[in-house]
Amino acid sequence: MVICLLLNERHSAVRTVTDYNIKPNSTFADVFINLKGFVKNKKFWVIALAFGMCGATTNGLMWSSFTPAATLEGISVADASYLLLIVGLLNIPGTIGAGWLSDRVNKQALLAVIFFLRGASLIWLPFILSQPVGWELIAFAVVFGVFDVATVPPVINLCNQIFGDQGPSAFSWINVAHQVGAGLVAFLGGLIAFMTGSYFVLWFIAGGICFIAAVIVLSPYHSEK
Repeated sequence: MVICLLLNERHSAVRTVTDYNIKPNSTFADVFINLKGFVKNKKFWVIALAFGMCGATTNGLMWSSFTPAATLEGISVADASYLLLIVGLLNIPGTIGAGWLSDRVNKQALLAVIFFLRGASLIWLPFILSQPVGWELIAFAVVFGVFDVATVPPVINLCNQIFGDQGPSAFSWINVAHQVGAGLVAFLGGLIAFMTGSYFVLWFIAGGICFIAAVIVLSPYHSEK
């Protein structure tokens, strides 16, 4: 009911899909024909690499490793779940805010700030994870939640600016890199825990990945124009 009342085209400024010149007779083969053109563009690879690092430090990290890491430190599964709930709830204003800023500021700079602050929060986490759930862990959940999905709007915006009508198709392939990065770090987290009996090192690796991503998104090959 809420969607019908507030998100229909009549009450919004969203244009119809046809305004984006998406071909009505597109075929399954076009998906791979588009990819053939994308892989020849250096900007595609830069965005894909950065977004792969995004997936590595969100889906592949928090949703796979946070709860087992917390329980190893003496935090109950319920408390760990409450913290993840905070992360999930703060995704909403964080993503909306990032979308609003994407239309008003340099998207490369915005992505760099998001990655840097996400990385800083992950470096902070191992020093507070052994403590009882208090304001420190709640503050972490709030900060990480704000920046968890905030990369998506500026990346979509960049894809549309760089690839034009093929922007949605480019983003769909770039999202593959996001999931590959997530899978690799999910595996890495389990491997580190198996070999060391702790996830302590994983948070520093993830923070470092975020800092590298912050540099990558400022690459001249990742230009908006």
